[in-house]
Amino acid sequence: MKTTIDIDDRLYQAAMKMAEDGDRSFSDMVESALRVYLRDSLPFDLKWVTTRGELMPGIDINSRDSLYGFSDRNPDSN
Repeated sequence: MKTTIDIDDRLYQAAMKMAEDGDRSFSDMVESALRVYLRDSLPFDLKWVTTRGELMPGIDINSRDSLYGFSDRNPDSN
């Protein structure tokens, strides 16, 4: 979508330089900045929940092959 906005001259010049240095368009810079701003300003509350667990039978945490084999198996074959 095309739009027209008023931007402070120094801010515009700094953004243009950053866009050029990063081989990006000004539009791409503005879109990226808006995405970051909106993502960071949305209300989000992360609550960590920890539980005590145990290793599943046949899993050796010291064996890469054991861990990969478990992670690659079909989850329905528990």
